[in-house]
Amino acid sequence: MNYWLMVGAKNNWHIAFEHGNIWGLKETQRQRPLWEGLKEKDKVLFYATHPVAGIIGHGSIRTKFRQNKPLWPDEIRKNKVIWPLRPAR
Repeated sequence: MNYWLMVGAKNNWHIAFEHGNIWGLKETQRQRPLWEGLKEKDKVLFYATHPVAGIIGHGSIRTKFRQNKPLWPDEIRKNKVIWPLRPAR
């Protein structure tokens, strides 16, 4: 079992929790291996970057998937998926 820190804006965390407790990573050379390393039952700490920085929750990975539908405000505004690699708790 591994432990992970998922970082994001507080507003995005609210959206993630409302849509099945998912988060997203970009498809980059750095983040792809991290996503591939996520395993079922790995532990996750959710860290908000602003308006107040700190741990706002925790959970365990249940699954991961690739998403092709915009979810977060930046994605919806651009009508483009920015964070397609999605772990879910």
